[in-house]
Order: sequence, then C-alpha cells, then structure tokens
Amino acid sequence: MSVEVLGILLASAGASYALRAWQRRREPRRLEEVLAEDAAVVVSVATHEAGTRNHPEIWPIHLLYGLLQDEVFVETIKRLGGDPDAIENRVLAELDRRPPRERDDGARLEALRVLAFAHHGGERRMTCKDLWAYLARTTTAQLVDGGDLTRHALLFTLVHGMPEPSTALPDRTDVHVVLRNDDYTTRDFVTEILQDVFALPEADAETRMLQVHTEGRGVVGRFKLDVARPKIEEARRRARESMFPLWVGVEDC
Repeated sequence: MSVEVLGILLASAGASYALRAWQRRREPRRLEEVLAEDAAVVVSVATHEAGTRNHPEIWPIHLLYGLLQDEVFVETIKRLGGDPDAIENRVLAELDRRPPRERDDGARLEALRVLAFAHHGGERRMTCKDLWAYLARTTTAQLVDGGDLTRHALLFTLVHGMPEPSTALPDRTDVHVVLRNDDYTTRDFVTEILQDVFALPEADAETRMLQVHTEGRGVVGRFKLDVARPKIEEARRRARESMFPLWVGVEDC
C-alpha cells in the first residue's frame, strides 16, 4: 500500500463526524507520523505481506497477520490459553485463499476504518492496542476465537493488563461496585450501563461517568454481593457484545 496522508484515510474510510471535524482542525499527516513503534512494525509487516502476495491494498487479514508478529500480542494470547501458531495458520490459510491482484473494496475500506479510528483523533500515536480495539470488531478477527480465547478477552487483557477480575470476595456481604476508565469504551455506553443495569438516575449516571473518565475510576455504589454479581455480569455481557473493554468489578467496602 502506498503511504497516504491520514486525511485521505479518514475520508476514504467514511469516518465519523468527530474524525472529520478533527481533520478540518489539523493539517493532514502521513501515516507513519501517527504510528507508535509497535504499530509501525505491524503496518510494515502487513504492507509487506500484501505486496509479497500481489494484493493491491491492505486488508484486515494483513493487519491481523502483522499483529501476530508482535511479541506482546502473542504473549497475551498465550496468557489467555490461546495458541498463536494455530491462529497464524488460520490467517495464512485465509491469505492463501485470496488470489493475487484481487481487489476487495469492502476489505480495503474496512482496513482504512481500522487505521482511521485507531488513531484517536491525533491525541497520541497509534499503538497495537488501538489497532486491535478496532480490528476486533471486524469479521476477520473471528479467526482469533477458539476455546477460552475470544476477541473481547484479548482486547480486555491488552487494555487492562489482566483478564476480567473475579467477583468473589470471601466472607464479604457488602461490596463496592467499581468502574475503571479506558480509551475505548464510550461515555454514552457507560452512562447507559449505569442507568439500565445499576438503576442510577440520569443526572447521577452522567456525574459518575465523568468521574470515571477524569479520575480513572469511580465507585458506582454499595451493594449486597449477591445483588452486585448479576448486575456486573449483565454489564460485562453488554460490553462483550459491543466489543468494549469495560472494567467493572467489586472491591471491599
């Protein structure tokens, strides 16, 4: 893939209003200028793989292949009980299935969307975590799923440095339900969870969401442990379905 300015990437990807607004506020930047070192290697590997196979552009499958060459990504897969070699074999089999010089506008635009949204509006350089946060939403990412390993579990662990925490607190009757901030779960989603699952009034939900966003964490409330657990599982279920790495758990009061 030829190096393009990020402004072209955003426009070609059908980016959101927010990203288009960012584009109007800033000068377009070349792709290599917005990549952190780990993501630069991934994109370079993806570009090389596409070129070696005479594919005319990068697709999500090339990006996934590139991520599978990243040490942290691979070690996280292993940590979750996955087999990175088996995943890579599935990816290579899919790449082998795609003939040289094949054009796939849908896959091209999907890859551009991943790169555009992973850039986070220019606030910081794009990392492998950013790439996976958006690549995980594509159908290509299903090649990772197998056994206990899921796309969401991989995302959560990459973002938070740990799998979803246990809700077991032996000998505790009352607990605090706690939220932690991340760069990917939207404010609207957090507010919705606080209202729908934890029954906070709209104003309180908005206030608590902003506290989590600005301070990094926030206590949702004090609950009986047997009441907190199903609420936490419901919040986690919704987060998995939406591919958000929402951290919600319990702490001792």
